[in-house]
Amino acid sequence: MKLFTVLTVTAAFGTLALACGRPTSNSQVKVTAALSTTFTGKCANCHGAAGEGDTGPSLNAVDYATFSTKVRNGGRGMPKFAADVYPDAEAKSDFTALTGKAAQ
Repeated sequence: MKLFTVLTVTAAFGTLALACGRPTSNSQVKVTAALSTTFTGKCANCHGAAGEGDTGPSLNAVDYATFSTKVRNGGRGMPKFAADVYPDAEAKSDFTALTGKAAQ
């Protein structure tokens, strides 16, 4: 089954994004909490709602140095994002939510 929908639910406890972009079974659908509105509004279109990859590469296994360099410098089809558009604190929090690793 192919689903191309991103469902975002905002409640008192934060934002949840239901990510569907590649052929998947219902058991493989991920729910990711705590992603910034910058990520969901500017990055998820290419990288998937949970960073799983779509037209852009997956972010789930990248290291923080690569992630932060690409965010600031862009390249290979990706735009660059200045700190006033995508603040460092948001980028670090998103990195941790996407990879499960601390941003260092």
